[in-house]
Amino acid sequence: MNQYSEEQTRQLRAINRMRAACHDEYDALLQFIRQLEIDHTESLIYANDKTTSDFQSRILELRDLLDVLSDPESAANDGEN
Repeated sequence: MNQYSEEQTRQLRAINRMRAACHDEYDALLQFIRQLEIDHTESLIYANDKTTSDFQSRILELRDLLDVLSDPESAANDGEN
């Protein structure tokens, strides 16, 4: 006998699809950040200090976003403190 009702099963499947989509988005964002870091390293020779600083700030912001995506409960708790 199934321990979940038909509605619960439908909801669980929807949640699992959302998790899979979030995981795909997380992987894409991680790859984007890695490419930014590569581009940044390659462009250091040509960039002035302000551009470099702005670029580093953007990378840090994206890393923060990744932290939230990878562990939303922890990020929510940090916001409460």
